[in-house]
Amino acid sequence: MAILAVCCFLIEGAVACDIGYFYFNGPFWQGCLPCPTDCDYCYVPDIWTGVTKCTKCRPRYQLLASGDCASCPAYCLTCTRTASNTDTCLTCINGYRLVNGQCQLICPENCKTCSGVPNWFITCSECEAGYAFESEETKACVACEANCQACTNYYGQCTTCNAGYYRDPYAPFRTCLPCLQCNSGEIETAACTTLSNRQCRACASSEIVSSNRCVACVAGTYTSSDRLSCPACSVCSAPTLFRRNGDECTLTRNTICSTCLQDKATSAHDLPSCDTCASGFFRQASGSTFVCARCADYPCAQNQYISCANAVRQCLTCPGTTTATACAQGLEPDKACDGRSTVPSACGVCKAGSERPAGSRSLICEKCRTGFYKDTPGTPDCGRCTNAPQFNSTYLEWGNTAADTFNCPWYWLCMHFLVWR
Repeated sequence: MAILAVCCFLIEGAVACDIGYFYFNGPFWQGCLPCPTDCDYCYVPDIWTGVTKCTKCRPRYQLLASGDCASCPAYCLTCTRTASNTDTCLTCINGYRLVNGQCQLICPENCKTCSGVPNWFITCSECEAGYAFESEETKACVACEANCQACTNYYGQCTTCNAGYYRDPYAPFRTCLPCLQCNSGEIETAACTTLSNRQCRACASSEIVSSNRCVACVAGTYTSSDRLSCPACSVCSAPTLFRRNGDECTLTRNTICSTCLQDKATSAHDLPSCDTCASGFFRQASGSTFVCARCADYPCAQNQYISCANAVRQCLTCPGTTTATACAQGLEPDKACDGRSTVPSACGVCKAGSERPAGSRSLICEKCRTGFYKDTPGTPDCGRCTNAPQFNSTYLEWGNTAADTFNCPWYWLCMHFLVWR
């Protein structure tokens, strides 16, 4: 009866037991009986066997499929058992942290491993990478000097530098210095390590660096400014560029091209000087050299025209009176051959109804004017449009190349809408 007095109590008329006990309702006796010591709530599936099964385990224990409770690993508050029969922590007790399924003591800042009692005393035994003990007494972890990956305890001397730095054995506290970078046109002969600096060697001026090797450029090429390639030598192109003596392409320098004056030109590529005159100019002797004069400044006689082919001025006889039948491509006579023309024909004006497109330098009058159409497609001839009413109407400018006979777009001036017929 003492057990019932301690463990059994009424809740709204029903009998309930304290945590860690279960109510046994047998045929000959009823009352609260204790669960296993690691179980908070349990029951008896079979009153005749009296074997208990747990439904909720106490903290730091896990419930197994068999109804039994198994202890969690050290410092775990809750855990689970995997299919491989391995216990894994889910949460940790106060003062510990979860790391890869295990609970580890929460160490001081920048401390990798430690020991002690949470909220009382904790001693660091190993600092994180890049940190070392400040003193034997405090065991506080302080950062190594700049660019140092690892340093010795208590003195702060660097033992391993970060990538791209090396340890200077002659500097105080073994300072980490930046590794030497090879310049353009240099190759690496020794790599930079924690204990030694990088070593470089310069290639010859006619060599480039390829896969950390010195490679010579061949004739017709030169070394680039970054010393990584051998581009082909440039050519001084006629008729505007020439190459002075001494400006030739070498293995270490590209060709240097100079520009001819406006009135002069070169007759071939890579010439050492401007040996002829530009278009529209002709040669005139001037002592041991020559000057270039403008052809248009020296007119010919009335019945002649000017020719400056190959920088030689000539006055040639006009072919005769220019007539409309002698003109081609939609042109008609403009003026007589008067000694200032540079072409033997004076044909220069488009026939009635045709014109050159804006900005065109072509001698072909391939465009019809407003109110005209292509009488014969593929020819420069234009016919006059006649389909629009004569009163208060006008043809569209953008329809002046219509190819259909007598069919030109027009509109009424007063109504401003298109009429297509």
